[in-house]
Amino acid sequence: PSDWVARYNLGLAAAQLGDSGRALGETAAAFVLQPRDEAVRWNLRLFAARVAGLDPLLVRVAFASGAAAFARSASPATWQALLIAACVALCAGSALVLRQRYQGHRSVARILSGRGLLACGVIGIALALFALQQYGPLANPNAAIVAQATALRAVPTDAESAQQPAPLAAGTVVVTQKAFLGWVKVARVNGETGWLRGSDLVPLYAGPSPV
Repeated sequence: PSDWVARYNLGLAAAQLGDSGRALGETAAAFVLQPRDEAVRWNLRLFAARVAGLDPLLVRVAFASGAAAFARSASPATWQALLIAACVALCAGSALVLRQRYQGHRSVARILSGRGLLACGVIGIALALFALQQYGPLANPNAAIVAQATALRAVPTDAESAQQPAPLAAGTVVVTQKAFLGWVKVARVNGETGWLRGSDLVPLYAGPSPV
């Protein structure tokens, strides 16, 4: 599931089978793993045109300019790795600066190296957090795309309930929370939660849920 080429090819196969929603989901998975690839973005735009109700978050991150364009210069995983490295640099720089402050003699080279690590850490953290904010739930390891129009149910069953199921369009971005007998509890970007069939979802970073 973490091989963007395999997800890209799955998207092409689903498109050839006429399953536009799953083609979009698999291509979206390839996009968040390799957002700089032009072929992936071209196919994502093509499949998006075939799916009504595409999530505005995915549209903005994949195709908008400005902040979104900066964010997709790297994948969420790369930005998260940069965030960790920047935190390490910040801690190392802070340690060097404090050591020099409490020592009787101060080395100019060490002071400069400590301040340099501090600056790199602060800048790296700021850039990584900004980019991850643009991705939003798409950077969540439990993110998924709804592959076909369905309904968000209050309980994991097809039986009628007192609460009217909320319609959910194909192309909607959700975050999975837990699974139960072929059903998956998900949360939408707006915070709304409910249950869907696992077969209705295309996880972006994991394998498909058991059906």
